[in-house]
Amino acid sequence: MGRAQLVDERSEEEVNNETVDTLDTEDTLESPEEVAQEEPSVPEKYQNKSLQEVVQMHQEAEKLLGKQSSELVNYVRLLTTTSKHNSHNNKHLYNSKRRRY
Repeated sequence: MGRAQLVDERSEEEVNNETVDTLDTEDTLESPEEVAQEEPSVPEKYQNKSLQEVVQMHQEAEKLLGKQSSELVNYVRLLTTTSKHNSHNNKHLYNSKRRRY
């Protein structure tokens, strides 16, 4: 049995152009040193703030979220209780009207 041979149907010029394109893109990649030198972008509201001020802002935001979460839970409980109460009253009214007829 003969050996299989892989044949590339592209012309030699296409293969050479591909190699040149690959080399061109490699030249544009940033080196690790260039990446390390870039400073992260800081949102405007945090610029010119000390670390302590940013930490305080974060803690206050967490505190507010906790308060809003508790309020939401209380509103849902109130809504559920009110809904059950109204449902019970509506059934009672429906049954009392039904008996009259």
